Amino acid sequence: ICLLEERLVSRFSGGIVAHLRPPSYETRLAILRQAQEGQLVQLDEKVLNFLANRIVSSIRTLKGALIQLTAYSSLMQEAISVEKAEELLSELLEKESCCDSITIDVIQRKVAEHFEIRLNDLLGNKRPKNIAEPRMVAMYLSRNLTDHSFPEIGQAFGKNHATVMNAVKQIPKICDKNEKLRRSVAQLERQLRG
Repeated sequence: ICLLEERLVSRFSGGIVAHLRPPSYETRLAILRQAQEGQLVQLDEKVLNFLANRIVSSIRTLKGALIQLTAYSSLMQEAISVEKAEELLSELLEKESCCDSITIDVIQRKVAEHFEIRLNDLLGNKRPKNIAEPRMVAMYLSRNLTDHSFPEIGQAFGKNHATVMNAVKQIPKICDKNEKLRRSVAQLERQLRG
């Protein structure tokens, strides 16, 4: 994971902070329709609806799926059905559904359960190592497995964004020295990814 230097974060924070949410279904559908304008190969409206419904992670991924389907249709000279789109994009759709089910709340519960601590302790202000370390692990996993920003993750834990940034930076360093924690983090990541 690439982290920005503290001074850059400070400079960016001095500007307008805008929380970007994934586009709505209607917006995704409009983007697909616009991307198709002027193209020789036009996908059926049912296929566009399918794509707009199932691909929510990013516009780049959505457009990539559209390009993949239109290229296949053009090369094979056949119309794309919803079933064919599902078959051709199966790997991508699997990633989409996997990422969709991982939330900060799910991560918090899983980490608390794994480290055998109460969820209230994980979200509280207590700082003994047996609570602080799992809290940092949960923040680290929240950053790596979700699309939430540092401030959003901080809010979910009742902390500020700097605390989350520190956790994301520190956990890999601690894991280098602590094999047991490294195994725990890897195991939690596998369980959360399904």
